[in-house]
Amino acid sequence: MRPVFSAFLLSFFVFSFTACSDNSVDEYNYELYKIGDYSEGNYTLIAFADRPLAVGHNILYFELLKDGIKFDHSNISFLPMMMMGHQPHSSPFVDISGIRGESGLYDASVIFTMPGNDLEYWEFRVSVGDDQNGLLATGAIPVDVESSNKVKMFTGNGETRYFVTLIEPRVPKVGINDLTVAVHKRSNPEIHPPVSTSQITFNPWMPAMDHGSSNNKDPEYAGDGMYEGNVNFSMTGDWELRFQIEIEGDVHPLTFEITL
Repeated sequence: MRPVFSAFLLSFFVFSFTACSDNSVDEYNYELYKIGDYSEGNYTLIAFADRPLAVGHNILYFELLKDGIKFDHSNISFLPMMMMGHQPHSSPFVDISGIRGESGLYDASVIFTMPGNDLEYWEFRVSVGDDQNGLLATGAIPVDVESSNKVKMFTGNGETRYFVTLIEPRVPKVGINDLTVAVHKRSNPEIHPPVSTSQITFNPWMPAMDHGSSNNKDPEYAGDGMYEGNVNFSMTGDWELRFQIEIEGDVHPLTFEITL
């Protein structure tokens, strides 16, 4: 069985922390999912998300405490790793930001390419340091990742693995929706750079009604591996987004299923 923080993992809660320093009181209230934490010495790094983690694109937030008090001006980073015997691997991710975002936390993101289970599980390898003292803490936070149909994989030229992630619409609705897909490749087990040269076309299709829709816009490259367009769902029901992904002259068909 893999190690877990059973008291912490994936429970919805309001995290409230109160600390006293120089006769002042700071209160932090985060309406987020706490997915785990790691403590070493004086430092605690806490990982949050806005929903339970699942295969696909996940927005993350991190808090750093020193002696129980919110702490700034350190270098913190994480590496998502799937622990699966002798073949561990990472996935596409954006490392922890150097400054606090609008949430008051440090932002990051990850695209999980497969779910976890008791034998093959994901963990965040985390580290805390600063320019003056170097590495201060390093460890791992095991995390649960649920299954979903948001990521498709195919093999291109030279046996390179490519991953296509459906990011938007996150909550599809009848009418025009933002459409965002991400394309990454696996350079080695720990590195998944974005792909900027894909040509992407798609056709939304409703199999039960044997029709598509109009006023769609094919995704165009917007940076960081993201391709943005629009999709029009003309009615509720089961839809298919039928993509053609062209990379290095080869066209790879793939389909995402969406229910409104």
